[in-house]
Amino acid sequence: MASKPNPSPRPSINPDRLCDASVVCLKAAAEASELTGDTFPFPLDLWDTDLGERHYRGFLKIEIAEASRFLVRLGYIAKAA
Repeated sequence: MASKPNPSPRPSINPDRLCDASVVCLKAAAEASELTGDTFPFPLDLWDTDLGERHYRGFLKIEIAEASRFLVRLGYIAKAA
């Protein structure tokens, strides 16, 4: 019996790259939280900010997006508003 294809496949990134992107997402969110006094922002929301540019240098937007979703699944951060 043939398996069903995934109806909406997402690009997959290397597990090591996912972990590296997750670490920089947490660092960026922690710094943003410290600067504003608010809770951790959703890391992808920092993409077009000075803070995002500093932390996310060398990463693709899709990698930061995937890492952000990964951190939500792990329970480290809340879903985007």
